[in-house]
Amino acid sequence: MIEHANRGLRTFVSIPLNPVAIYTLSTFIESINKEDNSRIRWVKPEHFHITLNFLPKTDPTQLYSIFNKIQQAATTFNPFALRLNTLRGFPHINSPRVLWASILGEVTTLKLLHNKIKSKLIPLGFLQEKQNIVPHITLGRVPSPAIENTSLLLKRIIPANFNFPAEDWYVTDLHYIESTLTQIGPVYKTIGIAPLNKVI
Repeated sequence: MIEHANRGLRTFVSIPLNPVAIYTLSTFIESINKEDNSRIRWVKPEHFHITLNFLPKTDPTQLYSIFNKIQQAATTFNPFALRLNTLRGFPHINSPRVLWASILGEVTTLKLLHNKIKSKLIPLGFLQEKQNIVPHITLGRVPSPAIENTSLLLKRIIPANFNFPAEDWYVTDLHYIESTLTQIGPVYKTIGIAPLNKVI
């Protein structure tokens, strides 16, 4: 399935979350906001995802070719299980500019799929990324003036051994997304959905 996109300058391949994972993360964010109405810029729950491949400066004329390559890669993988792990921060949880949820489960399969898509896109002019993928879900961004207060808040309300409730969900398809940056945050449009091989 594919829809036409007006502009495809910023696109990415994503893994969607299941409703339980979305609810878990949304509830977690609400619990932090109840403790402190911080200035963290939280990601909207409907935008939660795992970025598998980021494709900046995509040529709009290549959208269909790119999606075709994503479909080819997706059909060579069976559905695989992932689950939420814990809260982390970049560059560090004690001085976070970005808050994110780490992922457990069949992460090796996720990385293989990431590499498969990378190799499929080389003929279209996309260079191989040198850095390794770190699967995660971005939850929020912390403005510089709020970093210290956010760090103190997290230390106060989150146990050192904190983990999100663990429940596996199966990745059954990939979403190819166009991202348009606006003053009120990114606007996402689904270009196409590529199912994995439906054998579990």
